[in-house]
Amino acid sequence: MEEDTEKMTLKVRRSPISGRGIGRVNLTVLEQLNLSESKNIEVSYKSNTIIVKIVADNLISQDIISLRVKDMEKIGVQQGDEVTLVPHRPIGLFRKRRWFS
Repeated sequence: MEEDTEKMTLKVRRSPISGRGIGRVNLTVLEQLNLSESKNIEVSYKSNTIIVKIVADNLISQDIISLRVKDMEKIGVQQGDEVTLVPHRPIGLFRKRRWFS
């Protein structure tokens, strides 16, 4: 997949559901990012980034991500602001190498 297709900009809509950690987008967005539901995605605004679980919702417009209030506060975004979405790629665990003498 090309680098450009792994990044997307969407407008924020405040979710009416309380809590945090879940973002809702149109199914088309998941397909364009080559993701399945319940995968983690990085949502960035200016220099702030959060990781949320992504869920498909066809009632949401293709240019919108619905975020919970606590997530919006954490990255300092307001309704209508544009955020960047990137699939979350965990670094993984590093093993310590033991050197024996």
